[in-house]
Amino acid sequence: MTRIQITRKRGMYAAGRAIRLYADGTLIGKIRQNHTAEFELPEGATTLYGQVDWGKTNTLDVSAISDGAHFTVTAWFSFNPFKLLAITGMPIKIEMTASSVF
Repeated sequence: MTRIQITRKRGMYAAGRAIRLYADGTLIGKIRQNHTAEFELPEGATTLYGQVDWGKTNTLDVSAISDGAHFTVTAWFSFNPFKLLAITGMPIKIEMTASSVF
C-alpha cells in the first residue's frame, strides 16, 4: 500500500465540515480544516478525490505516485452560487505539492 500525507489549509468553503477522501471510490478517511493526516491508498489505486455531501472536488490521477507523496487541499470563497451549492463542482482543490518520504 502507498502512504500519502494530506494537508487541508484554512478556507471559507466547508469550514466546519470534514472532507471525506476517496481512492477509486473507496473511503480512505476524513480530514478537517487546518489539519495534516496520513492515509494509505489501496493497492492499485488510480484516482483520489474529496467529497462533502453531494459535492466533489477535482479528481487526481494517483496511479504513478510514490510512497510519501504530499497533497494539499485548498478551499476558497466564490460568488458563484452554482459553486457554493456544489452544482458545478466545489470551490475546493486537491493538488500534489511534494513527493518525499515522511
